[in-house]
Amino acid sequence: MMTSQPRYMPALNYIQRISLCDVMVYPDNVRYTPRDRENRNKIKTARSWAWLSVPVVHISRDQLIKDTRIDDEEFRAAGIDIRYHDYNRPEYPQLFGGFQPYMSAIDPLFNRGDDGFEIMSRGNTSREEISESSRSGSAS
Repeated sequence: MMTSQPRYMPALNYIQRISLCDVMVYPDNVRYTPRDRENRNKIKTARSWAWLSVPVVHISRDQLIKDTRIDDEEFRAAGIDIRYHDYNRPEYPQLFGGFQPYMSAIDPLFNRGDDGFEIMSRGNTSREEISESSRSGSAS
């Protein structure tokens, strides 16, 4: 079992730790840690490395992860238009029981291997189409 706060663009060692455990728990009722990897991470650029950060609204020092929101105003001030999308989560066979929605993108990759990317790209497929492909036995 592994318990860890969610990470923005997690490093390969983080993904590897997840792959080695039976259960992964992302607690959202713990304190949000500013200037940590919950909303930023390093990326490699042509010259060196840089921090890639998602600006968040600061509420208080005791702010919980579940209460932390993206700061739309900071994006707008930088000339970036933010659009939110309600992604229809495609159903696919999961290990250990029935389908559970709202899992990490890692879940279809671990459960379905090479089909995982195709499953994630079907996020806007209607529920009827998903149910039909599940009944026909095709990879979903």
